[in-house]
Amino acid sequence: MRRLPPERIGGRNGYRITPVASGGRVTAARLQEALGISAQGIAQPLLDTMVRLMRRDMRSGNRIAYDQPEQMHDLYVRACTIGNQRPALGGDSVPEL
Repeated sequence: MRRLPPERIGGRNGYRITPVASGGRVTAARLQEALGISAQGIAQPLLDTMVRLMRRDMRSGNRIAYDQPEQMHDLYVRACTIGNQRPALGGDSVPEL
């Protein structure tokens, strides 16, 4: 089966974040895409907190588009605050949006 490259129809390859289906690996990859934070340097407990926050928001009726860099940034900062971590990893800083 041949695949249609997304660029041919105006799209692009990338990671999509959804509260129900996204786990830590996808969340780390999207952080790298959206904010330039090294995916290898992100601690698993922080990723778990991010997933829990997304699911909590969904259950509360908050429909947030986490694919948008601004929303991903806010989610990351919220998770860092809960985990008492500085929002910077491996020498990377979180870009101001």
